[in-house]
Amino acid sequence: MLNRSWFLFVIMILAAITGRSQDIHFSQYDRSPLLLNPAMTGDIGDCYLRAGFNNKEQWEKTYVTQSFFADTRLSLDKYTSGTKFGIGGYFYSDKAGDGNLKNSFGMLNMALHKSFNPDQTFWGSLGFSLGLGSLSVDFTKFYFDSQWNGFTFDPDMVNNEKFVANTFSYFDLNIGGMISYLNPDKYKLRVGVSVSHILEPEYSLFDDDVYLGRRYLVHSDMEIPIDRFVLSPSVMFSMQNNTWEALAGSNLSYGFYGVTVSGGLWFRVVRDIIPVLGLEYRRWALQFSYDVNISSQYAATNYRGGLEFSLVKKFCYSPKKVHDLKRSGCAE
Repeated sequence: MLNRSWFLFVIMILAAITGRSQDIHFSQYDRSPLLLNPAMTGDIGDCYLRAGFNNKEQWEKTYVTQSFFADTRLSLDKYTSGTKFGIGGYFYSDKAGDGNLKNSFGMLNMALHKSFNPDQTFWGSLGFSLGLGSLSVDFTKFYFDSQWNGFTFDPDMVNNEKFVANTFSYFDLNIGGMISYLNPDKYKLRVGVSVSHILEPEYSLFDDDVYLGRRYLVHSDMEIPIDRFVLSPSVMFSMQNNTWEALAGSNLSYGFYGVTVSGGLWFRVVRDIIPVLGLEYRRWALQFSYDVNISSQYAATNYRGGLEFSLVKKFCYSPKKVHDLKRSGCAE
C-alpha cells in the first residue's frame, strides 16, 4: 500500500508542473477544506467541530480575499456501520480595486463518509455544496470623462453611463469525492476531486452573456510520521476556462511540550515561491505564508506577492471519550 501511495503522489506532482497557472487563490488551500472539496466536510478525525478563517492581501491590499468555515460530523453507526455524516458551511469574499469589486458567496456543505474495511482505515467520501453567490461594484467610486468640468473631476456631475445593475446574484452547486487511508501508527493519505460551478451560472453586471465556467480540481496530501516530526506533502491542480493553477510543496512539523511548530516551502508553478511558518497549541493552529512572485511580472512586483494567514480551531473528544466511542463503534 505504501509503495502504491507514493507512486500515486509522485504522478500527481508531475501532472501539476506541466501546465500554466490560473489566477491566484489561497496559497494555504488546505486551510479552507470546505472550499477545496465539499467531500472534506466533517473529515475531522476524533474531533466533533472545526472552524477556520483565511485572510490574504495582495498588491498592498489592492486585492483582499477572506473566507470563514465551520463544520461538524455525526455518526450514523446506529443505522449502518462505519458511516459518518458531515455538515457545515463557508463564506468567501474577494474584494479588488478602488471600486470595491466584490465577489462573495455562502455555501451549505454536506458529505457522507463510508468505511470500506472492518478496521475503518480505508474511507470513501462524497459531498456537495449549494448556495448563493453575488457580484457587486460601487460605481460611485469611479470617475468618467463626462464628469470633467474643465479643471477637475466632479463626482456630482452626471456620468451618462448606462449601467444595468451594481449587484448581481446567482445560485451555485459544487460536488466532490475523496478516498482516504488513515493509519495513525504509519501514515495518512487522501486523494480527492471536485467540480465547482456545475450550473455555470450567469456572471455579469452588464447585459451580456457571461457565465461562470466550471472549475475542475484534483488534490492529494499525506502525513508521514518520522519520530517526533511529521512530514506533510501536498499537491493541488485546478482548471477553469482553459487556464489552470498548480500548487505543490510540504510542511515539516515538530511537537514538544504540547506545542507544535512547523515550516514549509511551497511552489505555485511558474508564478510564486511560498515559505510557510506555523504554530499549534491546544488545537489552535495559526499559519503564515508569503507569496514571493517569480513570474514574468517580477519587474513590476519587485518579487512581492501576497501575505496570507490562517487560523483553525478544532474541538475534540478527550482520549477517554475517544476510547469509549471506538468501543461502541462510533469513532474511527
